[in-house]
Amino acid sequence: MSPLQVTELELQTYTKEPIEVLGKCDVLVEYESQSVKTANTEVQKVLSKYSEAFKAKLGTFLHHQVTLRLKHGAAPRYFRPRAIPFALKKGVEEELQKLEQQGVLESVVSSDWAAPIVVVPKKDGSIRICGDYKVTLNPVLDIDMYPLPKPQELFASLAGGQKFTKLDLSQAYQQLQLDPKSREMVTINTHKGLYRYNHLPFGVASALAVFQRTMDHILRGIPQVLCYLDDNLITGRNDAEHLCNLELVLHRLEDVTWEWTEHCAQAFAEAKASLTSNNVLIHFDPALPISLATDASTYGIGAVVSHTMPDGRERPVAFASRTMTATEKNYSQLEKEALAIVFGVKKFHQNLYGR
Repeated sequence: MSPLQVTELELQTYTKEPIEVLGKCDVLVEYESQSVKTANTEVQKVLSKYSEAFKAKLGTFLHHQVTLRLKHGAAPRYFRPRAIPFALKKGVEEELQKLEQQGVLESVVSSDWAAPIVVVPKKDGSIRICGDYKVTLNPVLDIDMYPLPKPQELFASLAGGQKFTKLDLSQAYQQLQLDPKSREMVTINTHKGLYRYNHLPFGVASALAVFQRTMDHILRGIPQVLCYLDDNLITGRNDAEHLCNLELVLHRLEDVTWEWTEHCAQAFAEAKASLTSNNVLIHFDPALPISLATDASTYGIGAVVSHTMPDGRERPVAFASRTMTATEKNYSQLEKEALAIVFGVKKFHQNLYGR
């Protein structure tokens, strides 16, 4: 065990009670035939190399501005501010001030557009402010369409991975700038007056598609990288491959002038896990034999898709089940078993087709 070192790490219990941290040290962990050191000097080298990506300020994607397009004939909509509970007013004012200092918001005197706000208390006690655009912008917005990856596709991209790193982009959508013409459309009306977003806000119907497309474009071509909105999971079949993919991702993100907060740096250092237990699911691997097992009871049907491992063991990839309809409950047992097979094949079509 190494000597105790000073750390700025903050810990808390599940119920948000603080845990006193005395320091940090490196230890060797051994379990059965496996052993690993908690400190990874190679990871620390990568962290140091790309330290600019982890500065404690909001990053901005400078290579493109988001354009919000309206449907033909759309007219501006203006709503008065809603009353804010007294207990939340201070938090709302602090959040408005923070966003204004970051350049995400700017105070304006007048606007043809104005949405009331929705206040969302977060687990850490802070406040998230969202414009209620379902009453203003979203009904007249020509919504940007871009597919989000399905769970089966996400897990398949991690096939064979043994080492993992998770990166979380802070204030994700708000790192994308809006073009000048789009900014008035996302004006919010608060008890402190009107504020106009200069960056893409939460609550806009196109935000999910716009952000996913942007991330897919930035990280395209990098192997074994899972991108789902602001969460990025990087993996590799061994330490060298994992660190190579990780460095490629950080290089891309830093190259487009994207930054994370200190909380993301903490998550980066801590969120590494190996999915090797026999008791958990494994990721879909196109190179391994695959099988589908189904079953039917009196009230429901179920299916499991599994891989046959090189040593002959079966490991589950995914499970699925549902209850039967009133009509299906009247089927004979043979018909119920056939129903379960059809259900399983349809549910896991992406895994099974062509095999």
